[in-house]
Amino acid sequence: MKSSNYQNIAHMESRKRNRNFPVIDEDMLREAVGGQSAEGSMLEIAERIPAGNEEQPELPAIRRRRMTLPDYEATFLKPVRVKVRSALYISEETRCKISEVARKIGTGRVSVIGYVENILRNHLELYKEEINRLHREINKDDLL
Repeated sequence: MKSSNYQNIAHMESRKRNRNFPVIDEDMLREAVGGQSAEGSMLEIAERIPAGNEEQPELPAIRRRRMTLPDYEATFLKPVRVKVRSALYISEETRCKISEVARKIGTGRVSVIGYVENILRNHLELYKEEINRLHREINKDDLL
């Protein structure tokens, strides 16, 4: 590797004498392309530079209410009776997770269908105002 560096230096010196060709520092070019410098990677250098007060674009203000989490067991693991059912397709991964939760912590009190029913009922009740607000942007009446 050292002989290669000496060859590069000798080559650069010969180019300097012949003013017809521009001098190209090949090591510098490799460093620039590879993101490496004598100090280390460009990422390391960027980490050392303190971040300035870059202004963040302001996002539109959305009213969010602070919500207190419900008692999980009482809200989601309570038995529920679903008289008329309808098929709903979800990913296999999600189905496995839901089944495992209902089976392991539901301890026979709640079925997978009951667990999903409780989750969806809670979600719709919790976000009812937001769902209706979004619906009113394109329609006159409330959805829920």
